[in-house]
Amino acid sequence: MTTMPGVAGERRWLLAAAGLGALGGFCLARATGPRRSLSVEGEKEPKDRSDPKMKGKRKGRREIICEDALKWIDEMQSFPFGAMVFTSLPDMSEVVEFLGPRFEDWEQFFMKAVRQILAALPLNGVAVFYQTDVRLAEKGQVSKAFLVLKAAQEVPQVRLKWHKIVHFGTIDQPTWNAVQFTHLLCFAKGPPEVARVGCQGPDDEVVDLGSTIPDVLERGPKPSLRKGACCMGLNATMAVLKWATRRLPGLHTVIDPFCGAGTVLAVANEFGLDAIGVDISPKRIKQAQRLNAKDLRPKAPVER
Repeated sequence: MTTMPGVAGERRWLLAAAGLGALGGFCLARATGPRRSLSVEGEKEPKDRSDPKMKGKRKGRREIICEDALKWIDEMQSFPFGAMVFTSLPDMSEVVEFLGPRFEDWEQFFMKAVRQILAALPLNGVAVFYQTDVRLAEKGQVSKAFLVLKAAQEVPQVRLKWHKIVHFGTIDQPTWNAVQFTHLLCFAKGPPEVARVGCQGPDDEVVDLGSTIPDVLERGPKPSLRKGACCMGLNATMAVLKWATRRLPGLHTVIDPFCGAGTVLAVANEFGLDAIGVDISPKRIKQAQRLNAKDLRPKAPVER
């Protein structure tokens, strides 16, 4: 697949940029068929940008789209330069109403989603997957990291940049029915001849292999939302986006094609990045529209 946007995809992203300046938010071109898009206005740039205390105070803008993520990616054809993908593909339980109860259907959907996301990356584009293994009585432990890596092997010019572990249980204590860790896998698209380590220069802008992120880190609190069990942890999300803002030149937008409650979108906005979220569930879309940074932090205990 070509790394440059197609004509239709380029036109959509040009319209998006125009909408950002004219309307105060992304305005993606609508494809045929029903689509609902909700915009969340970010804070304006400080008037006095010369004041060091005001630097970095701008919050990014947010665009939330209620649609099938794979269809949306197919319509976009290619993500724009300066955008990264950070997402967590849904478990079986989250999509059973759309795919049915068969494990094989979910597995096929999962791997197709990985391939489609990676194929849509532009040259030097990055995608990070946040995936927690599951244990099923009839299947044993299902390694989502393995499924992501297997699907990535089928996408040309894509390589694994780094792999981290997010821990959220009690270290050295066994668990019998569920794993207590999550995989963070970062992939980048580039020419196959580019070296993985020690590469410098314009051929590979993504030269850092996750050096600012610990190999094992704590998940951190989740949003205090109803049915928030599948949400990403705050610490892990912040660690990835802090790495991205430091190490990805020209980064301006974070895309989460399976945004759920919107953890990635809210944290990206706090980092001053624009965010685009897609989800097929209207309930999750409403959560993602309302979520902000204060919802991601644990509430302080009430003193008595």
